[in-house]
Amino acid sequence: MTEYLPGTTGERITELREGAGLTIEELALKVGVNATTLGRMEKGQTQKIGDDVLTALAREFNVSTDFLLGLTSIPDRKNYDIAELGLSAQAARNLYTRKVNADVVNRLLEHPRFATLTAMIEHYLDETFAAGAVFEGEMPGKSAIECGNYINLEVSLAREQCAYYSGLIRDWTVEKLAY
Repeated sequence: MTEYLPGTTGERITELREGAGLTIEELALKVGVNATTLGRMEKGQTQKIGDDVLTALAREFNVSTDFLLGLTSIPDRKNYDIAELGLSAQAARNLYTRKVNADVVNRLLEHPRFATLTAMIEHYLDETFAAGAVFEGEMPGKSAIECGNYINLEVSLAREQCAYYSGLIRDWTVEKLAY
């Protein structure tokens, strides 16, 4: 987490703009103000920055409005739109109502190998879906016994995958506890 030295709103906008390699004109176009107005904001020559402009600047640089206003020296956003995070409304509701342990979710998301694990699970789910599509295409007119045998094979493969993933999670947990 990067921390910045204290500064005015204008100084922070300038620092972020220059860090992004943008000219005043380019940033003004992105946030919907004219370049002269943005230049005056950066120089501290305006009394007030509109909420819409402040929000647009925060979104453009992926920082909090508190950071832009100088209320915190840590730029990280604290609030995200559910759609930006890719969460379903139900997933967010489960976190918000504490049906899901947020500490566990945080620890999973912060683990360096979690992205690899989710990629493997995604691959497994894609293969399972593809196998189901093949099954529907191949099985019309097959007997219940033949369909059952096919399903048992898929269940067996799923159990092997679950054992594999359980082992990864167990190893990861042991690693985490060793820290």
